Amino acid sequence: LFNSWLTWPANRMIDLLFHPISLAIIFALVVWLVVRGHSYYQEERRRWALIEAGVDHLDGYQFEDLVLVVFQGLGYEAELTKRSRDGGIDVIAKRPGKHFLIQCKYRLAGLDGQSIGVDVVRETVGAAEIAEAGTPCIVTNTTFTANARKLAEQAGCILADRFVLAEWMLTIKDEKGN
Repeated sequence: LFNSWLTWPANRMIDLLFHPISLAIIFALVVWLVVRGHSYYQEERRRWALIEAGVDHLDGYQFEDLVLVVFQGLGYEAELTKRSRDGGIDVIAKRPGKHFLIQCKYRLAGLDGQSIGVDVVRETVGAAEIAEAGTPCIVTNTTFTANARKLAEQAGCILADRFVLAEWMLTIKDEKGN
């Protein structure tokens, strides 16, 4: 009696574990964990890329230099404009079929800092229109407001927040095998 009392729950558990519905639930849970783990891994890679580059410990000019190097690493011929009175454009990046006029916006507090708003988008789009060449692009170490994203989409301005910047840096790092 004692022996059968111990084996009954174990036998019942085995039956439940290998039931088709249980197997489907276990499979779904494993898939969810793998996807969640991959997402977490990607997020951590981006975070570490920003930390390695010291993105949140630069000044505005150093950030412009970083953006220049990133675009060069992505295969663009890139050059800095003059440091002051640049007309709203900090970096010009070209390669066949693409020409970007880039405004770099650095915020001292990084992700905790003030998001980039519509005023910067207007300024950059206006500067690109005056130059009459190239696609306006804004690169920042923070984020963009919802209104800035909406205006940029309407105006054809490319926005690259800290997460896009990190992805670009990881692309360069992966291509070089580091």
